[in-house]
Amino acid sequence: MKKYGIYNAGPLFTEGEWNQRKLEGQQLRDTLDMDLIDIWNPVDYDFNDADAGRTNKGIFDYDYSTIQKSQFAIFDLNNGDPGTLVEFGIYVEKALNNPNIFLIVKESDFRALIPQNIGEYPSYGANGFVTGVLYNDQLLWGNKIPQVYLVGNSKEAANVVKNIMDVLENDKTIDKKAFHKENSEMLYKFGQTAEFKGL
Repeated sequence: MKKYGIYNAGPLFTEGEWNQRKLEGQQLRDTLDMDLIDIWNPVDYDFNDADAGRTNKGIFDYDYSTIQKSQFAIFDLNNGDPGTLVEFGIYVEKALNNPNIFLIVKESDFRALIPQNIGEYPSYGANGFVTGVLYNDQLLWGNKIPQVYLVGNSKEAANVVKNIMDVLENDKTIDKKAFHKENSEMLYKFGQTAEFKGL
């Protein structure tokens, strides 16, 4: 096992989802130092092939074991896939109990940044319990490096992991708020939380 591990979480059931997960795996391999990190991308597991002899127990046992080995995780929460949300919950608990666990949430739905028209049925919504993790004080400011980030695409997610690994490998001292803003630009676009205003 290598020094670090990353788990890529997201639905993989339609052609588009399958291809997106494959693309993300390639972006991670192209961006990160493969001598230092293992990439666990469930779309690449043999038993996730539709023709394989998949079992519920086998899927849970293997995914859970790789989740436990990973310091980093990227989450595509756009469609509220229940399996991805379970993985997210496991990682949140890990991160709250370990300062060396890092969560990168990907929000690539353009509707997230479009203001809703008053009087119209909202065209987009997100669960506040899930998105509230992005504002958790302990995960943001409680340790040497912020532990939770929001990005707009998979390339940005790979770069966040690379930047955190650079800090860890070179034992750098960082300005936490500046580092977070640089690596979680999407979160600051909302501008609704006083803590983030003016940063």
